[in-house]
Order: sequence, then structure tokens, then C-alpha cells
Amino acid sequence: MKHIVQVAALLVGMASASSAFAWTCQKCYMGNVSEEAKFCPGCGEMKPVPVAKPVSAPVRTSYVAPSGSPGRQKLTALRKARWNSTEPRGATPFKLTLLAPSTGLGIFGDPRMAVYGLDLGVFGSETEEAWGISSAGLFNMAHEVYGLKTGVVNTDEIMYGFHVGVFNVGYEVKGFQIGGWNFATKEGAGFQIGAINYANDMSGIQIGGINSASSMAGLQIGAINFADHMKGIQLGAFNIIADLKVPFLPVFNMHF
Repeated sequence: MKHIVQVAALLVGMASASSAFAWTCQKCYMGNVSEEAKFCPGCGEMKPVPVAKPVSAPVRTSYVAPSGSPGRQKLTALRKARWNSTEPRGATPFKLTLLAPSTGLGIFGDPRMAVYGLDLGVFGSETEEAWGISSAGLFNMAHEVYGLKTGVVNTDEIMYGFHVGVFNVGYEVKGFQIGGWNFATKEGAGFQIGAINYANDMSGIQIGGINSASSMAGLQIGAINFADHMKGIQLGAFNIIADLKVPFLPVFNMHF
């Protein structure tokens, strides 16, 4: 009997749906309950409170790293914030900086701009992308560089060209690193010439006091040459290829 009453109440409620000011009880399904009634006259259930639909927030287009550029996957939080900004990126043939632009001491040019030409820093420079010549008095930081880069400290994520400085650090380096300390933390292809040379995965030539690589394909010339895996030749006082049965040989060592 109870179910019959509920079904009948539901049918009444459906029939009265055309009334804009009536509501249906969600417990006993009594319909056509007056809008002014706060409780259902049939079971005493409280009037249901309408739930507003959430409003979707506008979606901001974020910077997405393109395939083939692993260095872009290691953007700093500062760089992410700039790239996710709605401000236009643009390009400029010239940029002049007192210190890194993120410090607010930029003179001419936005760090998000691509520089096609000349990028100069009095004490330091920070650039997302530089094509041409990039030079700074002390530290020179960039995301991508294609050309010549000079400074006491040079740091890049992607470097195609020439690194010339005391400390040269790149995540992916293809070209020349010439300085006191040269590092290609992921991949190096070309030449490293300095007091200390290191590459995680090196294809080319290392010439220096200490040459080291996790994986080396090419030539190492120096006082100390080390490689975990080697396809090439080592020339120096101490030559070590870690994965050989006889890893150490003086003067000359090789593996193909």
C-alpha cells in the first residue's frame, strides 16, 4: 500500500511539473507542494535546497615543451611562470642587461624574448633563446643558444655552437666548449678543451688535464682519461675504461 501511495504521489508531481512555483518531495515523492511550504505536508521532509552548478574557470594556455628538446623539461619555476604568462613573447635583435632580468635590473629587452643578433650583459644576462652572439661580464644564463656565448660562467640547457668561459655548463651541448671547467650534463657532441672536461654521453674529442665521461665515443687526450664505457682511444698518463677486464693502461688505451 505504501508503494502505491508513493507511485501515485510521483505521478501527481510529474503532472504538476508545469507549475514553476511547485516542488516535489524527494522522500515520499509528493508533488505540487507549494513554494512557500518549507516542509512536505505528507512526510515532513525539508524542502530541497537547489545546488548551483559550478562555474568553470577560464583555462589559461600554458607553455608546453616541444618534443626533441629534453632541456625544456627542466625549466625552473621562474621560467615556467614567465612562459605561462599571458604576455606576448616576441623577439628582439638586441638586448642589454645589467644583471639577470628576473632581478628587475634589466636595461633593454625582456628575458622571454628571443634574441636574434646581439645579447649583452654588463655583469650578468638571462635569456630564453639567443641566436648569434651572447656575452656577459660574469654569468651568462640561457635556455637555448645557437651561436657564440662568452662569460666567466656560462650555463645553458641547449647549446649549439661555442661555449667560451671559465665555467661552461650545458645540459645538451653540440659544438665546442673551451674553458677551465667544461660540463655536458646529459649529452655532448663535438669538442671539450679545458682543464677538466666531463660529459655524461660524449661523442667527439676531449682534450684537457682530466677527461671523464660515462659513455665515450671518440678520443680522450689528457693526463687522466676515464670512461665507464668507451668506443675509441685514450692517450695520456693514466687511461681507464671501467668496463674492461683490464681497465687501466698507461700512455695508451682503446676499446671498440
